[in-house]
Amino acid sequence: MMVDSVLIIYTPLGGVKSSSEAYGIALSNKTYKVKHVLISEKGGVLAKLTFLLKNFLSIGWDIFSHRKGVIILNHFESFPYYFIARLVSARKVLFVFHTDLHGYLENINSKKRILIRSLLYFVREQDATFVSKSALLRYAKSESRSGYIYNPVVCNYSKHYSPVFINNKNNNIKIFVYIGRLHQGKGVGVILKVIKKLKSSEEQCFLYVYGSGPELGELKDYSKKLGVESQVFFMGYSENPFIEDEFPVSPDALLLCSGFEGFPSVLVEALFHGIYVISSNCNTGPSEIISGSVGASDFSYNSNGALFPVPDLSMQYDEDYFGEGEEHLYYILKNFDFRQLSSSSCKKRRMDYVSEKFSQDAFIRMIDNKI
Repeated sequence: MMVDSVLIIYTPLGGVKSSSEAYGIALSNKTYKVKHVLISEKGGVLAKLTFLLKNFLSIGWDIFSHRKGVIILNHFESFPYYFIARLVSARKVLFVFHTDLHGYLENINSKKRILIRSLLYFVREQDATFVSKSALLRYAKSESRSGYIYNPVVCNYSKHYSPVFINNKNNNIKIFVYIGRLHQGKGVGVILKVIKKLKSSEEQCFLYVYGSGPELGELKDYSKKLGVESQVFFMGYSENPFIEDEFPVSPDALLLCSGFEGFPSVLVEALFHGIYVISSNCNTGPSEIISGSVGASDFSYNSNGALFPVPDLSMQYDEDYFGEGEEHLYYILKNFDFRQLSSSSCKKRRMDYVSEKFSQDAFIRMIDNKI
């Protein structure tokens, strides 16, 4: 089916917003006519309903005007607009779920689960779209008529952090970074505990934390309680910490310790900039990015990055608890040869790998296959 117009409806929620903007850039670069519609995420159900009522006609007209093109709806807040698209007989709709939908439904309260399952019942199988193959298989059990699309890399080569091809460190200090929201599901408290144990074993290391969120204050207090406040720097939110002058030094690795993800784009962005990545092997996303396949073992590694078992995040603020996930992460940070992993040749291979698998062209091919 030949189409030339795309309507993208999304919320200002962190990952959903950045992914939706990346969709638009990739599609625009391939001569599609793209229009973005930002819907409200702030407030509760009443605020969302008020926004819908106030903007029903304008958004409804946008959907009607694009009914012969492609309409991309992002995440749960787009449910009302999905039904409008169905009402006007839109030719092609992609309803993109930016999370591990199976895991999400297992972990929410029963009332919310019943509501979302009821709404999902009306989403056509061919419209449902996931951001990783593993997220699709966990929810749909088979690829069937649903599909998945990886978020494209749209970074600008001219803005690469300057030491990407240069290993300019002449000492044994290890530099790690975390980039993302600061809430319990991201497991930053686990990383702080591992930094403490590294300090106890006389390892010289520093952690730079980029992001904001509800646990910022608690994490700062926790770093003081652990005695690592001089090694952990909370840098605040940055629109793009990978660009020149954001990182104070060339990092050895980017760390991710999430309990669940849909498709953690930060891993792709780090690899695109040549940075080694170390991630918990949560159910969807990391293994596909690092190993290139679904189902990698809980502790595995290659020249792109390393996976370790998902820690018990309910225990991340218990400084005396050090479980399997913590032990594996500690082993990686203490024993891996980051000087070798930061060599120019290793960084170049990572960039080439990501540029091929998660390129804008690869994204367009996935979109074309869906429509």
